[in-house]
Amino acid sequence: MTAANANVVVRPLVIIAGAGPGIGRSVARSFAAEGYRVAPLAWRRSALEAIAGELTDASIWPVDLSDPSAVKSDRAGRQEVLSIKI
Repeated sequence: MTAANANVVVRPLVIIAGAGPGIGRSVARSFAAEGYRVAPLAWRRSALEAIAGELTDASIWPVDLSDPSAVKSDRAGRQEVLSIKI
């Protein structure tokens, strides 16, 4: 750790699959309220954009998890604290 980033606080990231309306959206709100960075996943971009508008520092990932070819390894190198599939 260098002096330049010694005071940087890294908040844990929670990835929530199925974070469209309903339970997934509530779970995303709950984790955000506790200070986590939230990455909601859903196949409908419009649902994700609505959630992102309610959360601070949300990274939306529109993806159809039922399609293996659609799931990319773009999370490589990220520290994932918890993934929740709703």
